[in-house]
Amino acid sequence: MLVIHKIQEISAYSKGTKQAGLTVAFVPTMGYLHAGHIQLIREARKRANRIIVSIFVNPLQFNDSEDLKNYPRNPERDLGLLREEDVDAVFMPEVRQIYTDEKPGTIISNPGLANKLCGISRPGHFEGVLFIVHNLFQWVQPDFAFFGLKDYQQQLMIRKMVNDLAMPVEIFSIPTIREEDGLAMSSRNARLNNSERSRSTLIFQSMMLVQNAIHENKNLTNSDAFLILHNSLHAGLSAEDRIDYFGIYDPQTLELAAADKPALGNLIAIALYIGKVRLIDNLLLV
Repeated sequence: MLVIHKIQEISAYSKGTKQAGLTVAFVPTMGYLHAGHIQLIREARKRANRIIVSIFVNPLQFNDSEDLKNYPRNPERDLGLLREEDVDAVFMPEVRQIYTDEKPGTIISNPGLANKLCGISRPGHFEGVLFIVHNLFQWVQPDFAFFGLKDYQQQLMIRKMVNDLAMPVEIFSIPTIREEDGLAMSSRNARLNNSERSRSTLIFQSMMLVQNAIHENKNLTNSDAFLILHNSLHAGLSAEDRIDYFGIYDPQTLELAAADKPALGNLIAIALYIGKVRLIDNLLLV
C-alpha cells in the first residue's frame, strides 16, 4: 500500500493507473475510520481495479475551532485498517498543501441546498466540503467516488456539484452502517461517554417510531410523522442535550415536506447535541 503526501504524487499515481487501462475508485475520509468507512471501501472494490483513500481533516468545514481541535485522530490505526482492506494508495496531505491562505478566495457554493439543515447552524461548512472534494477529484481523477448516506445533505450537494460542473466521476451513495442498537456509525461517537452513548440511541428509535407508523398506515401525513418525532425526542432528551433540528423533508430539495401530504417517500433528518457531541442521522421513509 502506497502512502502519499504530495498532490503531484497522487495525481501521477492515478494518471499512471488510468493510462494502464485500470479504473480508479476513491473514498475521501477525515480518518478515525470505522465500519462505515470499511463498507465504502468494500463497495469501491466491487467497481474498480484500484482503490485510493484520502485522510484529511479539513479545517475549512469546521465552523467551531473546538470541534476541529477535538475531532478524533489516529493515523497509524487508520493505516493498519486500510492495509487489511488491501487499499492500493492512501493520500494524506498536510494542510499547508491545500490552503496557502487561511481561507481560499475561490469557493464552490450551492446556497439552495447549503442554507438548510446542517448549513443553518454550521455556516460555511458545505463550502468547505465542496472546496476540498472538488480539489480531491481534480487531483485523483477517479472514475467512481463513494460516500455514506449518513451525511445525506453532503452527498446530495456533491452529486449536484458533479452534475453542474460536468465532472467525469460517478458518485455512489452507500446506506448508513449502524451499531447493533441503531446508532449511525460516526467518528464522533468516540467522544461520547457511557451515559451519552446510551442516550444517543434515541435518534434511531425516534425515526423507527415513524417508520413503523407508516407500515401501519401508508397515508400517515407529514404532520403526524413530525408529531411522533417531536414527542419521542422531547421525552428522551436530558437537560444536558439539545436539538439542532429535526423534521420531515423532501429528499431532493431538503425543503420541509407539506404538512398535509403523505410522509411516505420523504426524509427524516435529525441533528442533536448529546452532551457536547453533535450527531446527525436520517432515514428515507419507505
